[in-house]
Amino acid sequence: MAAIGLGMGATAALANCDDPPKVESGWDGCDMQGRSFAKADLRNSFMSNANFSGVDMSGAKLNGATIRHSDLSKAVLDGADLSTSTMADSDLSGASLKGANLTDSLLDNANFSGADLSGANLTGAILDRANLQGANLAGAILENASLDETVWTDGRTCGETSYGSCD
Repeated sequence: MAAIGLGMGATAALANCDDPPKVESGWDGCDMQGRSFAKADLRNSFMSNANFSGVDMSGAKLNGATIRHSDLSKAVLDGADLSTSTMADSDLSGASLKGANLTDSLLDNANFSGADLSGANLTGAILDRANLQGANLAGAILENASLDETVWTDGRTCGETSYGSCD
C-alpha cells in the first residue's frame, strides 16, 4: 500500500504502509482501504492523514492511537477500544462504533454524521465542534463528555459549556 498525500505535495516518508499491524504502528499517510484490522492490537499507533474508509477494525485495540485528519467513513469499529485516542478532525461519517470504548478520547471537529454510536462509552471524551447530526446515540454513555458547539443528532448546536448532554 502506498502513502497518500499529506497536503502541499508531502507524503509520509517514514510510513511503511505494508507493515503488518502491531503496537505503535506508523501508518501516517497510508491508504489502508481493502484491508482488515479486526481484533488487531494497534495501541499507541500513528495513523494520521490516512484512509481507513470502509475498513473493518471491529474489536481492535486502538487505545492511545493518534488518528488525526483521517478518513474512517463507513469503517467498522464495533467493540473497538479507542480510549485515550486522538481522532480530531477525522471523518467517521456513516461509521459503525457500536459498543466502542471512546473514554477520554479527543474527538474535536470529528464528523460522526450518520454514524452508529449505540452503546458506545464516551465518558470524558472531548467532542467540541464535532458533527453528530443523524448519529445513533441510543444507549451511549456521555458522562462528562465535552460537547461545546457540537452539532447534535437533531441538527441543533450545543452551547459552549455543554457537558454530558446538549444544552
